[in-house]
Amino acid sequence: MTSRAFSIKIGAMTELEALEKKLMQLVELHQVARADNRELRNRVTTLEGENRRLTESATEARTRIEALIERLPAALESET
Repeated sequence: MTSRAFSIKIGAMTELEALEKKLMQLVELHQVARADNRELRNRVTTLEGENRRLTESATEARTRIEALIERLPAALESET
């Protein structure tokens, strides 16, 4: 093998090694992104449940307050 052919072979190997390194970095980033995505989806699910519970609680409170307001005129009339 000539020195030129040898240097081309070394250059190709260097390029392959660089590509392999970049590919490994890409795979690692992909795995991190997937884990982050899974964590975020779980957080969204938790927050949606909490939002539903808070909405129900606010609705119940509104209903109780409205009932109290409706009884207020009758309570005031009975005091006079």
